Amino acid sequence: MAGRSGLSKSFLSRVERGERHLERRSHLSAVAEALSCSITDLVGQPLPPVGAEQQQTLASVPALRHILQGLTFGYVDDASGLVPMDSIERRAGRLWNARRCCDYRLIVRLLPDLLRDLHVQTVRGDRVQRALELMVEVASAASFWLRGAGFSDLAWTAAQQCHVAAEQLGNPVAIGFADFTRAQVSALGPGYGGALSLAENAVDALRSHLNSDPEPYRVYGTLLLTMAWAAEVLHVEGERDTAVAEACDIAARVGDPAPTGDKWQTYFGPANTGIWLMSLAVESGKGGKTVEIARSVDLSVIDSASRRAAYWTELGCGLAQERGKETDAVSALLRAEQTARQRTHNNPRVRSVVTTLLDRTHRRAASTNLRRIAGRIDVTSGTAY
Repeated sequence: MAGRSGLSKSFLSRVERGERHLERRSHLSAVAEALSCSITDLVGQPLPPVGAEQQQTLASVPALRHILQGLTFGYVDDASGLVPMDSIERRAGRLWNARRCCDYRLIVRLLPDLLRDLHVQTVRGDRVQRALELMVEVASAASFWLRGAGFSDLAWTAAQQCHVAAEQLGNPVAIGFADFTRAQVSALGPGYGGALSLAENAVDALRSHLNSDPEPYRVYGTLLLTMAWAAEVLHVEGERDTAVAEACDIAARVGDPAPTGDKWQTYFGPANTGIWLMSLAVESGKGGKTVEIARSVDLSVIDSASRRAAYWTELGCGLAQERGKETDAVSALLRAEQTARQRTHNNPRVRSVVTTLLDRTHRRAASTNLRRIAGRIDVTSGTAY
C-alpha cells in the first residue's frame, strides 16, 4: 500500500490502528488510487441519512436518477407535454434561491421536473436557446447537490448533461462553467488528475473569449482556482502557484459580485477566492495560515450559505491542525453546521476532523459541544476514515 500510494508505512499503520485519520484530500486520493476505487467508495458515501430532514431529502433521489438516466438530447417520447417557459423560469428562480440558502429539500424536490420540462423545451419549444441556458444551470445544480450527497456516479451523469447542453448552446462561457462542474465531480471518481486536466483545458479554451464583461472572468477565475485545488492535492506546486496568482489578480480586478450579478453562481471575487485559499492551506497542513487568511475574508459580501459554511468548515479544519485550538475548531464547525446543516453533516472531512478531535481529547472529557456535533453527524472516536 505504501508503494502504491506514496504514503509512508508508519503513517498507514497509524491509520489502520485508528491513531491517524485521512483528513486531507491528497491522502484520500492516494489511498483510493492504490485500492482502485473512487474517493466516495473509500469514505462510504452516500452516507446513511441522519435525522428526518436527510431522510426526506434522499427520498427524492430515485426520481432524480430516473430523469437523469433517461435524458437523450434531441429526443422526447410522444407522451411528454410541453410546459410553458414562464412556469419553468419561475421554478428555476426558486431553485436559484434554494441553492443560495442551502434548502436541500426544496432543491431535490424541484430538480426532477425542472430537468424533464427543460429537456422537452430543448426539443419542442420555441425558446430553445433559453431552455439550453437554463438546462446548463439546472443540470449543474443537480450535479453539485448529488456530489455533496455522495452520489458521485449520478453527479457525473448530471455534469455530462450540463456539458452537452452547453455545447448545444454554443456559449464558450457556459461550456467553461460546465467544465468546472465536471472537474469538481471528476475528483471524486477518476481522481484529481482528471479534474486538473479538465480545468486546464477549459482555461485554455476560455482565455480567448475574455472581454470587458466580468461574467467570463468569473468562470475563468473559478477554473483557475479549480486548477490550483487539484494541483495542490497532486503536489504540483508550480502550477498551483501560477493559477493562484492569476486568480487573485483577476478577483481583485472584477471585485465581489452583486447577489443578482452572478449568472452562474460562482461567487468569484476576493472573498470567495479567500475561502479557496483557506482550503489550499488546510490541504497543505498549514493550519496557522488558514486562520490568517480567514481574517481577510469579508463574509458579508457572499450571498451563499454554502460558501459561508465552507468558510467555517475550512477554518475549523485549519484550527484542528493547531494544538491547543480544539475549542476554537469546534466553535467554527458549529458555525458551519448552523449555516448549512446538511452540507456540513455530509462532508467527510468534517466527520474525520471531529473524530480526530474526539481522539485527541479521549484522556480528558470531550467538550459538550464536541460530543453534540459528533452525535449529530453520527461519528465516534477512532472510527473515521
